[in-house]
Amino acid sequence: MASIIVQATANSGRIYSASDAYATVRAQTVGSATDVHMHLGMAYSNPNTRIYRCFGTFDLSALGPLDTIISATIDCKGQQNNSDTDFVYGIYESTYGSIDTGDFDNFPGWETGVTQYTPTVWTDTLNTSAYIDNWGNILTFNGAGETAIQAAFGSDFQFVMLSTEDINASEPATDEYVIFSIGGADRPKLTIVYTPAGIARSRVFGGLADGSPLLRGLAT
Repeated sequence: MASIIVQATANSGRIYSASDAYATVRAQTVGSATDVHMHLGMAYSNPNTRIYRCFGTFDLSALGPLDTIISATIDCKGQQNNSDTDFVYGIYESTYGSIDTGDFDNFPGWETGVTQYTPTVWTDTLNTSAYIDNWGNILTFNGAGETAIQAAFGSDFQFVMLSTEDINASEPATDEYVIFSIGGADRPKLTIVYTPAGIARSRVFGGLADGSPLLRGLAT
């Protein structure tokens, strides 16, 4: 068993949309801006509403297709809690490529209008009542999330982080958003526990050495 910690690449950040009408914000397919800040949730200042969504990319080129994932967690360093109303958030499926304002709706399960989304959840969830202005905002990947990470070994793993209030089309009456750090060493950290390919192979063959006659026979 081994572990690796990978930090988010520069191809990560927030995309937000804003309007004086919640229904207009909700229906947007293109965000207003993308930058290196990681705001998550919704902001409200009568009559303006903003919806913030976070997108993350992790370079998993250090892992190969024969390595086998055991578990994975992600830790996002808290920078500021602006929630007058606490909310729940998690990580969901998205393969957005290069981050762009057009990725605001880039996740399976997005629906037009003021309709509940049905995204594919890849982690457990956290309530911002437990938000920390430091490291320690940890989400644990579920089976579907682990499968997605495994499939990305040798390439990039991507996701979107969403507020469940956003998912459920719950119009905000106060601010309900947090900010995570995204600069330098403060980028989100993905920790993967896995079985390296060599160890997995030795277990399959009962610990036989590479040069053993039996393995030579199996290789032919």
